[in-house]
Amino acid sequence: MSRPARFGKQTRKAVYGDILSSASTSTRWSVILQVADTDPAVAREALQSLCTIYWQPVYTFVRSRVGHDAESQDLTQEFFAELIATKLIESADRDRGKFRSYLFASLRNFLNKQWEKSRAKKRGGNRLRLSLDYVEQLGMCEPKDSCELDPLYDRQWAEALTAHALARLAEEWRSADKVHTFEGLRPFLTSQASPGLIDQVAQRLKVSAETLRVSIHRLRRRYGQLLREEVARTVLSPEDVDAEIRQLMAVMASR
Repeated sequence: MSRPARFGKQTRKAVYGDILSSASTSTRWSVILQVADTDPAVAREALQSLCTIYWQPVYTFVRSRVGHDAESQDLTQEFFAELIATKLIESADRDRGKFRSYLFASLRNFLNKQWEKSRAKKRGGNRLRLSLDYVEQLGMCEPKDSCELDPLYDRQWAEALTAHALARLAEEWRSADKVHTFEGLRPFLTSQASPGLIDQVAQRLKVSAETLRVSIHRLRRRYGQLLREEVARTVLSPEDVDAEIRQLMAVMASR
């Protein structure tokens, strides 16, 4: 059996240039699946980048099940290490699926296996503290299956994506040396801009109320673009982005 082709540094850049969206330099889930067929090392590097977004959702979910902070951190670390280091990525469905669904199914299976391992060990030694009721409900499912997601996991997913988009937005304003202006506009990002508050902030920023309204509009539009880019990283095709954004908005609205 022949070994997979290996890309040199310049070739890797060319491959990523062809696959990645011109609107964003962020790693896409589709990129990971495509590169995994030719260069697993590059795919693992890309997967590691994407997993940074999902650290908090995974940890929060594990913490809610395990109930112990240190053990939850260890399990989260072990889960991502296993995901990145193994060929688990090869079991993902190339034709459909979202990264968050794939990751959650993988996490369910990981916790199930950890609990099974703990049952085989002697009492008192590195036992995973998952309730029997939870394990029975957990079940096993292939990563490509449409396992029902947990509301807590979904909320943390939505918060992680919006936080990443907001951080990128803040960095853009910081790079433009407009931190003070950004902080003044930030309260209007997701809330209604009342005339009284508009006038108050405009006076503080030493701009007209109309100029401030235009700035708020541009800020919201840019935030929407960045959020769309973050969502696009985690789906397989552009056609999936709108549906995933609708899901994200529904999750945020239900908080």
